Amino acid sequence: MLHDRRLSTEEKAQIRALNDAGFGIRAIGRQIGGTHCLILTSLQNPDGYNKKKDTGRRRTLTAHHNRQICRRASNICLSLNQIRADLEHPVSKSTVWRALLHSEHIVREIMKKAPHGKKFNLDGPDGEKSYWHDLRKNPITMSCRNFGGGSMMCGQTGGSIRLMSYGFDRVHSHLLSFVRGRRLHKYTFQQDNASVHASQSTKTWLLENKVNVMDWPACRPDPNPIVNF
Repeated sequence: MLHDRRLSTEEKAQIRALNDAGFGIRAIGRQIGGTHCLILTSLQNPDGYNKKKDTGRRRTLTAHHNRQICRRASNICLSLNQIRADLEHPVSKSTVWRALLHSEHIVREIMKKAPHGKKFNLDGPDGEKSYWHDLRKNPITMSCRNFGGGSMMCGQTGGSIRLMSYGFDRVHSHLLSFVRGRRLHKYTFQQDNASVHASQSTKTWLLENKVNVMDWPACRPDPNPIVNF
């Protein structure tokens, strides 16, 4: 038996005919395939039955609130809770999500990396990062700047590092030639205290060539952006 359904025009005419023929409410319900409440409602108000407009539950968000949500989420990396916290009208996270889902201008997209040869992104994760893309605006890209958010210098070498070769060949060919070419009289050479960088032979060579070295503890947390891989 069907429940809570609406009667068609033919079914309402059949109900009136069966009622005029002396059938009871439940007998008509069994004949039509509806509950006795449905049959009784149709007989009590035949002209007004099924004429009331079903408006449903009142909407939580107005058109103004929907525009406010779309403006807040336009081309920005914010979560649903962060967008909800900025609204004047208290709504749930699911309501904010539905408003953005029904918008024809806002879509969820993965931020693409900027076309740059640098491997590391220092302003956020290297993996996928999503944002709310406004189709009326240009897409935003993940920053790959070299300075500002942080910096990293990558060095690579093959085989083992020999102390004498590192201390004399590399420093002499690059550091001293740079200093002499620019006629620098006062400078400080920055290095970490890795074993190959702070050997006794290297320290002696730096002292003999009057190279002023920055002094810091070996176990200082993250003192130097230079990292050996």
